[in-house]
Amino acid sequence: MKNRIFALLIVGLFGTAFLAACDKKDDGAAPAKDDKAMKKDEPKKDDAKKDKDEKKKEDKKDEEKVVHGQVIDAKIKRFASESSKDFTIEMMVPDPKKMYAFQEWQAGQLRHIAGANPRDPGDYARRLVAYKTELAKKQANPMEFNSIQDVEVRAQDKVVVRSLYPPLEYDDKGNLKRWTTKELAALRGKTKLPGYPSEYETLRPGHFVSVYFAKVEAPKGGIPKKKLDDDIALVGARPEVVMIVIKGEPMGR
Repeated sequence: MKNRIFALLIVGLFGTAFLAACDKKDDGAAPAKDDKAMKKDEPKKDDAKKDKDEKKKEDKKDEEKVVHGQVIDAKIKRFASESSKDFTIEMMVPDPKKMYAFQEWQAGQLRHIAGANPRDPGDYARRLVAYKTELAKKQANPMEFNSIQDVEVRAQDKVVVRSLYPPLEYDDKGNLKRWTTKELAALRGKTKLPGYPSEYETLRPGHFVSVYFAKVEAPKGGIPKKKLDDDIALVGARPEVVMIVIKGEPMGR
């Protein structure tokens, strides 16, 4: 009887030790399994990042761009014909005669200030204030230094036309449509160009526009001396336009 009890105790002790060893083994195996799962998940994160980068590259590739040179503000004066790409714009250009007249006026004003009555301290101050007031008016008026000049230009076949204002559309009841922010973003498109897409056919005489001229690269080695004297050929060439941005409707419409 004592031998049987002793045997049962030994079996019980060995069984408890065996179970404890199994539990420790299971506990140690769990982290190893988690590590493998994490390693399997890492490629998925890398793939997601790669797909995101590829999408950004594709969006950037599809983005509409315009390579241009000089940009001027002008008013469309007339078109050569309804279907022609040739048109005339009115633009302000520096007028040497007006600039010379301004310099003469400024010199005279400075002489006038210098001739103030030394016995009257207020005379100098009054003359100086009058000069600065008139100077501010002249500087605020662009026509004080510029003149309006007609310039004949030519739009490229694939000229881009944009408008700072979204197109006017009406609903079934005849009410003016109000664009949502999402709709305006969709209208603008994948581009950093100003405004919204428009058509060349929408341009009319009197439109106030920004004209983007084609980029002209200087020839290597500079311009030959012979061509410097050929003013007629240089002036007669029609500058090419790559983009037109409508900034204002014709007056009186």
